[in-house]
Amino acid sequence: MKKLLSFVLITAGLAGALPALALQVGDYPVFFNIRAGMTLTELVSAIFNFILLAGGAAGVVAVIWGGINYLTSAGDPTKMGDARNQVFAAILGLIILFSSWIILNTINPDLVNIREPGSLPAPAIIQPPETPVGPPPETPAGFSYVPLGKTIDDVISQEEETIPLMRQFASLMAQCSIDLCEGGECEYQEEVCTPVCTLVITTHGPEEACAVICQMVTKTCSSDCNTGDPCSSNRAQSVAQTEEAADKMEEELTKLRQAKNELTACVAEEETLLLSCQEGLDFFGPGPSKQWDIVNNCRQGYDFYCAYGQDEDAELDEITLPFDTIEESMTAVRELNNILANCNCAACQFCCQCCAACSGTPCPGAAYSAAANAMDAVGVLETRLNSLKEAIDEVSLFSAADEFTTLTCSEAHSWLRLVKGSGCPGVNVFACCPIDSETEDLINYCQPSDFFFCTAP
Repeated sequence: MKKLLSFVLITAGLAGALPALALQVGDYPVFFNIRAGMTLTELVSAIFNFILLAGGAAGVVAVIWGGINYLTSAGDPTKMGDARNQVFAAILGLIILFSSWIILNTINPDLVNIREPGSLPAPAIIQPPETPVGPPPETPAGFSYVPLGKTIDDVISQEEETIPLMRQFASLMAQCSIDLCEGGECEYQEEVCTPVCTLVITTHGPEEACAVICQMVTKTCSSDCNTGDPCSSNRAQSVAQTEEAADKMEEELTKLRQAKNELTACVAEEETLLLSCQEGLDFFGPGPSKQWDIVNNCRQGYDFYCAYGQDEDAELDEITLPFDTIEESMTAVRELNNILANCNCAACQFCCQCCAACSGTPCPGAAYSAAANAMDAVGVLETRLNSLKEAIDEVSLFSAADEFTTLTCSEAHSWLRLVKGSGCPGVNVFACCPIDSETEDLINYCQPSDFFFCTAP
């Protein structure tokens, strides 16, 4: 029975210690890699690995030696107890040794995987479809994220707010009239001439002598201000231009919403590929082809292509994001506001020869608040349009630069699925590890017209 118990103890010790030693060997394939010219970090790492190996080996030897002592104790209770304590102490030491390594590795792998200060693990790279992507700037250096879709949405929402304000302002400006001015009175000087005749006795008899006597007389002028225009002569034209610009912007919004729907539909289809302007130019290159004829004059950030099929057989549906009328609309509102500022009842004309007989406000009172609202909306729209132009410039810059690789939102989704499905496979474009939650959220919630860029290796 004693021998059976001893055999069980030795076997348990070997079974517990050898896997731990195997784990140690698997994790640290080189243990005595001490050579001339090693850095302090490399030397500490080598010593750390050797201590782990030596401790594991010592524990295994202690378990075996305790089992041998137990077998050779010849039934002596003292020797049997000492041997048993030796085996248990060795096993406990192995447990403590490798538990400490596991705990440190769980808390932070860098505590057991010692690297040079400032060094990073060698990047892994994947092969995404045709044009690769990099995570956003919040992640490793060399990555950039351009939320073009959000800036487009910001402009759309501001256009939707601005259009009715433009219409209201133009409608009230069309009602400006001299009828809204108040009449008044003024005094003016007018020369009044009266002929004066008298009888004069001459040698020929009595004759009538006449003369004209003139003098300045003060007169009063009253006016109802019922002639003339209190605003500049191009008021009606400016009102018409503002209304026309609002109509064009509304038509453009309809096209823009349709274009965004087409982008979303292209991303959703597995058989299609969404291409940016630069990607279309890179894929089909200069040369005689129907695809090149389509992409040759594309505009960076405005034009996209939904591709069906492969190479020469590929069919391209052009998707254009229209923003042509925004600046025209802003200019029309500002010109109309300048006209309103110069509308003045004193500009009215009336039948008599004095001025400033008319006073009051020549436009509806609501026109002035409508002008302020329209101008505020135009100011916000201009700010968002400038942000859009900056995003478009970034897309153009990164897409055209050889040192950057590009992925649209749909390609970033595919890349993320590859990374999450295989850990971090070997790739040849850009680093994929680690993928933090912030980067993953940006990719998961990106819009079809968002872009991801990274520095090519």
